[in-house]
Amino acid sequence: LIYIEALCWEYGVDYEMVKAVIQTESSWNHKAVSTSGAIGLMQVLPSTAKSEFNTPKKDLFDPYVNVTVGIKYMAKLNQHFDDTDAMLTAYSHGPTITKKYSNSYISNNFYVKRVQDNLK
Repeated sequence: LIYIEALCWEYGVDYEMVKAVIQTESSWNHKAVSTSGAIGLMQVLPSTAKSEFNTPKKDLFDPYVNVTVGIKYMAKLNQHFDDTDAMLTAYSHGPTITKKYSNSYISNNFYVKRVQDNLK
C-alpha cells in the first residue's frame, strides 16, 4: 500500500480512489483475469498496457507493474475528463465511447456506483 500511495502522489491520482478501483476490479486478487482479458489488481487490458505504456502482457501479473500502469492510466484519463465519474467510466468502458455517453449515464452507470460504494 505504501507503493500505491507513493505512485498516487507522484502522478496526482487520489489514493482512496485507487484503492476503491482495486477493490471493485479484482477484490485485491493480483492473479485476476476478466472475461474481457483484463489482468491483475487494476484489471488492465493488455492492449492498453502495450499501446499506452509499452508494457507486455506477461508483466501485468506483477502487482507492482499492474498498479503502476493502472495509476499512470488513471492520471492520463484525469487529463482528458473533467470529473471523477467520467474518468472512472473511461477507465472501465474506454475513453472513446465515454465521450459519447450522456452526463446522466456517466454519473449513474454500474461501474461508477460500485467504485463509489467501495470508497465508503
